[in-house]
Amino acid sequence: MYKKFLISTVCIILIFYIAFKVSYKEEQAGLPITWNDAKLEKIKAETTQAGLEITWADTDETNFVIDSNSKITDKRYVANCMNGMEWYSIVINTETGKVIPTKSYNGIIDFSEGRAAVYYCDIMYYENGYSPSNYRYGFIDKDGKEVIPTVYERAYYFSEGLADVQKGQDYGYIDYNGNVVFPFEYTFAQPFDGGYAAVGKIDENGEKIAGIIDKKGNFTKVEGARTISKFENGIARVFSDNEEFFIDVHGNKVENETKKPEVLNQYGHSRDFLEGRSIVANLTYPEWQTKYGVIDEAGNVIIPFNYSYIYDYKDGMSSAQLALGNLAYFDIDGDKVTPFKYSVTQDFNEGAAIVGTGNYKDKSLLEGAINKYGNEIVPIIFNRISDFNNGYALVGVGYGDNPYVSTSQKLGILKIPKTVNINDESKKYITITLNGEEIIFDQDPLMDSNRVMVPIRAIFEKIGAELILEDGKVTATKGEIKIELTIGEKETFINGESYMLDVPAQLVSGRTLVPVRFISECFDYYVDWNQETKKVIITKWLLYIAKVWIRENDLSKTTSRYWDKNKYIRISSIHR
Repeated sequence: MYKKFLISTVCIILIFYIAFKVSYKEEQAGLPITWNDAKLEKIKAETTQAGLEITWADTDETNFVIDSNSKITDKRYVANCMNGMEWYSIVINTETGKVIPTKSYNGIIDFSEGRAAVYYCDIMYYENGYSPSNYRYGFIDKDGKEVIPTVYERAYYFSEGLADVQKGQDYGYIDYNGNVVFPFEYTFAQPFDGGYAAVGKIDENGEKIAGIIDKKGNFTKVEGARTISKFENGIARVFSDNEEFFIDVHGNKVENETKKPEVLNQYGHSRDFLEGRSIVANLTYPEWQTKYGVIDEAGNVIIPFNYSYIYDYKDGMSSAQLALGNLAYFDIDGDKVTPFKYSVTQDFNEGAAIVGTGNYKDKSLLEGAINKYGNEIVPIIFNRISDFNNGYALVGVGYGDNPYVSTSQKLGILKIPKTVNINDESKKYITITLNGEEIIFDQDPLMDSNRVMVPIRAIFEKIGAELILEDGKVTATKGEIKIELTIGEKETFINGESYMLDVPAQLVSGRTLVPVRFISECFDYYVDWNQETKKVIITKWLLYIAKVWIRENDLSKTTSRYWDKNKYIRISSIHR
C-alpha cells in the first residue's frame, strides 16, 4: 500500500513539475499562452510606447480566427470564430469594440459599401470534419439588420452599387435594396470595376459566349472567350479553349507586359514580370537544391541565385528564404533591408508588412509589422496580426483551445495614428559584404558613435582569423597579425603595441560586437561605407604595396594600397 502511495505521489509531483517547467519556459520566451489582465497591461504598455492604439473586442469569445487577409471595412470587422469544428461569425464595431447583434448565421462575409453578405447552410458532420451544403445568401447593413433576404445560392460583395448574385443556375445583379438591376440570364458574372463587368451568356444558337457589360447592360462579345476574370485597373484575363490573353474594357486585346519570352525562356523556371521583376531559377534535382534569383526586364540579375525561394514583388518589396528557413526583405533594387531572422513574411500593404518569429506548431509564433526600411512599427508581441487596411489591423493575443485551427483568445483592433512616422528610415538595417558576398549575422550590426559594430565571431570566421574569447578578452590572430582587446575598453593591442579605439568592443544580446572598419583594415582589408544604402563593403587588398602618382588633371597623391577587385585606385591607410 505504501509503495503504491509513494509511486502515485511521485507521479503527481512529476506532472506538476513538467507543467510548471513548460509554462515557465514559455513565459520566459515572452509567449502569451493564456490571456489574463497582466498580459493586457504589458501589451498596453508596449503598444503605447510605440505610439499605437488598440481597441479590444468586448466579447467573451475566445477562439478568433485571424489571418493576414482579415479586413476592417466601413468601421466594421467580421470576426470568424470556431467552436470545435463549427465556424460562425460576429460583427464588431471597430471604434467601440462592441458586438453588433445579428441573426445566427453560419457565416458573414466582409463589409463592402455598407453591406455584408451573410449565409445559412446545412452542415453534415462526420468523424474528422464536416461538409456544408445548400447555401442561402443575403445581405445585412452596418447595424446588423437583414436588408436583403437569404434567397440566393451565391453572393459575395457590392462593387460600384451592384452585387453579382446567383439564383438557380443563373447570375444577375442587384442593388443595395435587393432590386434586380440586370436579370438572371448570365452563366457567370464578375463584380463591376470602373463601370464594366465580365459576364457569360447563352447566345441565340445555344452556344456559350463571354463578354463585357457596362452599367446600362450593353453587352460586348469577346471572340473566343470561354470565361473572363474580374477587371482590375481596366484589364482582364481571358481564357479560351486554345490560349489565354488580356483585354481592355472594350474587349480589345492588349499586350501582356508580364511575359517576356525572349528574357524568360533561358531559365528552367520563371514567373510573370511584376513591377518589372521576375523570379527565375535553373531547376535542379533534387528540387530542394534549386536556387532562385530575380532579374529585371532586360535580363540583368537583381538578386543573385542564392535562395531556396523568393516571393513575388509587391509595392516594391520582396522576401527571400534561406535553406535554413529564415526570410528577409529586399527592395526593388535588390538591396536587403532586413536580416534573415523572420519565420513569417507577408506582402507589403499601406507601407507595412507583417513579420513573425517562431512557429505555429509549438505555439511560439509572435507577429508584428515593419516598414520598408526594416524598422519595427508594431512590436512583435502578438500571436496573430492582419494586413493593414486604412491604417487599421487586427491583432490576436493568447492561443485559443481549438484543436483544428490556430485561434486567438483575445481580439484587438490596432490603429497607427498619424503621429507615427511609418516611413521612418533612421534605423535602416546595416548589411555587410565581404568580396561581394553578404555576411549573415545572428545579431544585427548596429551603429554606435558613427561606427558600425558587428558580431566578432562571424566577421573573423569570414576573413579567416583565429578567435579566442575568454573572460571578456578577445584575441584574434591571422598570420603575423595579433589583435587583443577587452570588452568595454577603448585600448587595444596590435602585435603588443597599444592603440585607442573610438568605440570599445561591447556585449549585445550575448554577442561581442567590434568596430568593423578597424578590425578589417588591421587584417589587410579595404572597408567602404555607403551611407544611402547602409552597406559596409569589405574587399581584400592585394598583398603588396603599389605606389602610383596620379598627375595631370587628377589627384597628385601617393596611394599605398591597390584595390584589385575593380582595378580601382583608392587613397587609404590603416588608422592605428
